[in-house]
Amino acid sequence: MFILVSSCTKSTDKFNLYTAEMNDITWSSSSISAAKSHTIITALSKSVYSYNFNGSKSSVATFNNDLQLLMPANSYLVNGSNYIGNITARLIQIKNKGDFIRNLISNCNGDTLYDTKSAFLLQLNDTSNTKVVLTNNSSYQLELIDSPAIQDYQYIDANVISPSDGNLNWAVADAVNTGTVQTTSILFNNKMKTAYEVNSKKTRWINIARPVNFSNKVNNCNIVLTTNNFTNKNTIVFAVLNDYNTVIKLQPDAARKTFTANFLPLGSKVKLVSISYIDNQFYLGNQDILVSTSLLYTIAPSSTPISLISLNVFLDGL
Repeated sequence: MFILVSSCTKSTDKFNLYTAEMNDITWSSSSISAAKSHTIITALSKSVYSYNFNGSKSSVATFNNDLQLLMPANSYLVNGSNYIGNITARLIQIKNKGDFIRNLISNCNGDTLYDTKSAFLLQLNDTSNTKVVLTNNSSYQLELIDSPAIQDYQYIDANVISPSDGNLNWAVADAVNTGTVQTTSILFNNKMKTAYEVNSKKTRWINIARPVNFSNKVNNCNIVLTTNNFTNKNTIVFAVLNDYNTVIKLQPDAARKTFTANFLPLGSKVKLVSISYIDNQFYLGNQDILVSTSLLYTIAPSSTPISLISLNVFLDGL
């Protein structure tokens, strides 16, 4: 025999089952699990391209009429040995603020805020799904069509991935060992186009971005979720700058049961966004703020699950 505790909402007569996960209001020192993060990213991912090629030949793939990937020949290793077999390339592109949230990452690092043109992650695997890497001094090219292509964008590299929380550590790339970006004219679909051309020696996150400098920033802003059921074990919070393609992933503070935002630009318009995943359902919270010297803000996430369609519409509108 077992007992189910339930409730009925009068306004809709919808039967709600209270589960252990929904009623767990404790916070964790290790934050949201890798498994839950992976589930969220898989469910929300967009702008993911895939194509197959043979490692013994150079190849070109065109995506979405504005993106081109050029892979070199005879430039691959599997477990340290040369590989010339079939390869599957999986290219993730981040175009806007909603895409950063879909991938649960920030495009900022410490007190450096970046305005992103586009970010990418290239993943290579052989026929047995084993990771493929480039040989030393080999590189691939990414060409992003954009007009006008502005020269002050840089190659920002995610040179460290924290295994504990999935956070990226962005830094200006080492041109000799990692890669470069330049503005140029290329032949694309039989027409000359202006583009950002990336040459990269690494298959990890690339961020075509420029630093955004603000004279005053506010540290240690605390964001409180008004419902106890939303904790750092099921929720991730972001600060989205309205006027830039800039997303800051907030850090949970288990002791104070808050999410902390550092280096928010004083006087800027920011949307706070919380994404929760509980019992295979998404919950959304958002709050518009004008950053002041106040160190406390609140988000009231909806207690009603949001559909994937509606959540993607919201993220596309950021």
